[in-house]
Amino acid sequence: MIWASTPSAHVTYTSGVLFPLSPPPRLWKFLVKLPTVPKVRSFGWPCGRDALPVGSHLRDTGLSTGACPLCGYGLEDTLHALCDCPDSLLALRQAGFDEALLTSS
Repeated sequence: MIWASTPSAHVTYTSGVLFPLSPPPRLWKFLVKLPTVPKVRSFGWPCGRDALPVGSHLRDTGLSTGACPLCGYGLEDTLHALCDCPDSLLALRQAGFDEALLTSS
């Protein structure tokens, strides 16, 4: 991973994708206090920063068409990848997640 900085913000470069970073949001402060394993907190960081390598980000770098690889949805974003994709929803339901938590609204 290579880190670079600009006058307006910090930028991280990971696998050919640039993601802008801003000061930690309330979400991150909430995540670091969760009584859970570090892997879950670490996954929350890129989710909260919209920094997952989803189709829309990969398309911007020329690595993908941007479509969801599971269901073929037009332009996959983080919200689609995590809870709007029918295949993701099925996996989350089978894992026992509460149905009320599985809606993007």
